[in-house]
Amino acid sequence: YAEEGKLDEALRISTESLEISIRKGNKKEMANIKNSIGLIETKRKNYPRAESLLKDALQISLKEKYVYGQKKAFYNLGLLARVKNDTATARAYFENSLSLDMLLNDHYGMASNNLQLAEILVQQQRNSEAIELAKSAYSCAVLSGAYNLMTKTATLIRQQYQRSGDLP
Repeated sequence: YAEEGKLDEALRISTESLEISIRKGNKKEMANIKNSIGLIETKRKNYPRAESLLKDALQISLKEKYVYGQKKAFYNLGLLARVKNDTATARAYFENSLSLDMLLNDHYGMASNNLQLAEILVQQQRNSEAIELAKSAYSCAVLSGAYNLMTKTATLIRQQYQRSGDLP
């Protein structure tokens, strides 16, 4: 529902799912759902609630030694920091998520984090560094078969070469 712009419905369903997970005591599922609700709240621009949920998801994941939940929480906190224009914090969260993706050998996660980091470098007008990181993101996207990330990274690379006058 969240992808279709039906944020209120997505929030309602996710909140119901969270209540069920709490009753069952399923900590990993609680972390996953809090991560999802945190993203929804980010899209709704309810940043304090989003941050609270994402930090809860991170704490649960750390306590449960749930690496997947940790990497998702770090990534989502990075997205939140980006929309709040807190570049330094966003970068730190993406780097934490990336290190866990490398540990898990999660190429999709590596592609996603490298793309976010490349976009931050573009904002900082560090184009050659952005290109190199985007190339790394593209390679990871290819390995994971993530065509959406391949397209995004290829577009970023082309735009940066175009800006530098080196499109060929």
